[in-house]
Amino acid sequence: MFGTSVFGKQRLSKTDLQKRLWGNTYYNSETKKFTKKPTSGSATGDKRTFCTFILEPLYKLYTTCLSENEKNLNKALRSLGIHLSKDQLRSDVHVLLNIVMRKFFGDCRSFVDMVVKNVPTPLVAS
Repeated sequence: MFGTSVFGKQRLSKTDLQKRLWGNTYYNSETKKFTKKPTSGSATGDKRTFCTFILEPLYKLYTTCLSENEKNLNKALRSLGIHLSKDQLRSDVHVLLNIVMRKFFGDCRSFVDMVVKNVPTPLVAS
């Protein structure tokens, strides 16, 4: 769910976007292009790709769960493909965040698989 909702708007393969997520790669939202250095004249200011495509959507989802009323929250979640019952929408914030994040990220094994694939073992790293 997360990968397709955040990256689905870009016309890049998953592999190309994965390479651009890490390091000093910036995304210019005006030109919709990736650069190695931030553009100095940009009105919006270039942000690192990781911030643009990972952190900001997560912050928006988190703050929406914390601050919105039930009707606006339900509308925002449905636009992401997350459908909750009225009881779930009215639940405590901690429970609500747990439910929403679980539905948004899906099975957490994909994160673990990514770490195993991309993070070297301590023995290899030293």
